[in-house]
Amino acid sequence: NGNNDGQSSSIHGTPCQLDAIVMEALTGDVEVTEENLEDIATGEVPVSQAVIPSLDIMEGGSVVGWNAVYDGGVGGFVLFASTEEMASSNDDVGGDDGNRAGMSFTIITGSEGGVVSFDLFSSVFTPLDVLEIAVDDIPVIIETSMSEDWKNESIELRPGKHVVTFHHIANPANMPDGMMEQMVTPDGYEGVSKIRGLKYKDNAVPALDESSSTNEEKTEEEGDESPIEVTTMTVPSKMSEMSQEVQEDLVTITLAAQNYCGTVNDNIRETCAQDDAVTCNAGDPACPSGTVCFGNIECEVQVTTSTSSTNESSTNAPTLALTTSIPTPGTITQPPTDIPTFSTDDNDGGNETGFGCAEGTTAVPGLAGCCVADPSFLGDGACDPWPPYNTAECGYDLGDCCKESCNPDSAFGCNAKEGDPYGPFGFFCLDPQFSKIDAAACNVENREWIGDGGCDSDSNIPECGYDNGDCCRQTCDVEKAYFECGNENQPFDCKDPDIIYRADYVP
Repeated sequence: NGNNDGQSSSIHGTPCQLDAIVMEALTGDVEVTEENLEDIATGEVPVSQAVIPSLDIMEGGSVVGWNAVYDGGVGGFVLFASTEEMASSNDDVGGDDGNRAGMSFTIITGSEGGVVSFDLFSSVFTPLDVLEIAVDDIPVIIETSMSEDWKNESIELRPGKHVVTFHHIANPANMPDGMMEQMVTPDGYEGVSKIRGLKYKDNAVPALDESSSTNEEKTEEEGDESPIEVTTMTVPSKMSEMSQEVQEDLVTITLAAQNYCGTVNDNIRETCAQDDAVTCNAGDPACPSGTVCFGNIECEVQVTTSTSSTNESSTNAPTLALTTSIPTPGTITQPPTDIPTFSTDDNDGGNETGFGCAEGTTAVPGLAGCCVADPSFLGDGACDPWPPYNTAECGYDLGDCCKESCNPDSAFGCNAKEGDPYGPFGFFCLDPQFSKIDAAACNVENREWIGDGGCDSDSNIPECGYDNGDCCRQTCDVEKAYFECGNENQPFDCKDPDIIYRADYVP
């Protein structure tokens, strides 16, 4: 508006003033060295201080952070986070403050972006713990199981300011303490995450100066060296579109977990990468009639990759050479950041579809009308046979109560056995896609005994699906039964006409 007094101007007639401009320096090439970690481990530098200006191993002064320890397996110092240590901190501070160890790496890239790289080892076991690495609060790497060995990871950053966070999270599903204590862990489980070799390399090409001719001569002299092959995963800033370039090699990647609508767990895993896969994340509509919501499915997708070579020289670092291509831009191209996180806190009633919840119950995101006392019981691999869990609104305990829909990768795995510190669990299946039980007519006191492997005479009737198969040798599910099928205390007593009249029937 012609106002050049240096004090203020206006936009569309509204006065405005620029008080200050803050310039932030580019991060440049940085590396967390062995000496940096040794200083922390030996007390030379307080753990609450950054290793280097852009790395904060206590993530903004959080109660629990990462530490530097000596790892005899690699013969050096590593960044380290432990579920056991976090549990101790949680007891001290209370609440969820000690539930995660946070470390952040703030980076301002040059005009060409850059690459964060590191070596990673995780000994985690979901649902006990998980390692999540995010760029600008969007997860790009999620480790849910134990690593066999150290592996190298690279994340490409586009130009701008970014915050890369490393979160080792204990009990991400907020399961009750009693359930956590009953979990059976795999052999070798440690509950730790380790990072080493953390560095950032800026892609900006150095400006030409008087020494450029010398550098060019040196490049030509060293041009006969063997090429260096570099393979890295490209993760665009803010999860913008991935490269669609067609490549030669196929690799399989696992996308961030989502909730999917379907009928059978195995079928969902086979089709979740397709464009028409229906999700039931927070904010999604209820699943179509005849389907239920399966929680936390990690969908595997084949992507194309390629590697290229560049000669090493004094002026040029190895260039990034891998791009990814997802077959079609369906629901999988933008992994959601709003997968339901179940909470046991009371609410004031009502979820996104307007259903109110009774006092003492919680609305479950993504399951319209589902109100339960403890949402963590849904989809945990153990059937809770009574309402409100085993209802259509709650997906029949999110699939737990039918053998065909129970998720084998869940906490209890749908196959608890006699002698385990929990149970007994059966399968009081009411999902009309699979059920042979008439809930109104099957009036039994112990629903958990139906489908548990032991034949119960009271429920060996048509209305109860002949104890949901427990009483016939041909229908008792040996793999999923809690008790041994046909055991001497509850022997087979087959009355199912679909079985006893078969030509190959064996009592």
